[in-house]
Amino acid sequence: MTRQRLGVGFGAYLDTIFKLPARDRRILLTVGMGAGIAAILRAPLAGALFAAQILYQEADIKGDVIIPAAVASTSSYSVFSLWLPAGIRLLPLFVSNCSFK
Repeated sequence: MTRQRLGVGFGAYLDTIFKLPARDRRILLTVGMGAGIAAILRAPLAGALFAAQILYQEADIKGDVIIPAAVASTSSYSVFSLWLPAGIRLLPLFVSNCSFK
C-alpha cells in the first residue's frame, strides 16, 4: 500500500509543478497508482491494465492511459527488481522454496 501511495504522491507532486488540467492530473495519478501496483505484485502488465481498466470505465480515456501506464509500470517493476537480492529477483512472488535448475 505504501508504494501505491508513493506513486500517487509523486503524480500529485508533478501536478503541482506543471499545473496540469484536471484530465491530465487524473491520468497522471492513475498511472502512478498502476506503477505502484506493478512494483508491489512484480507484474508490470497487471499494473498497466489496472490503471487503464479499474479507475476509468469510459472508452475514451483508456487510450490516453494505457501507454503511459505501461511505461511507468515497466519502469517501476525494473527499479524494484534491481533492489531485490540477486537470488530472488526472478522467483515467483508467492513461492518460498523454489529450486529451478
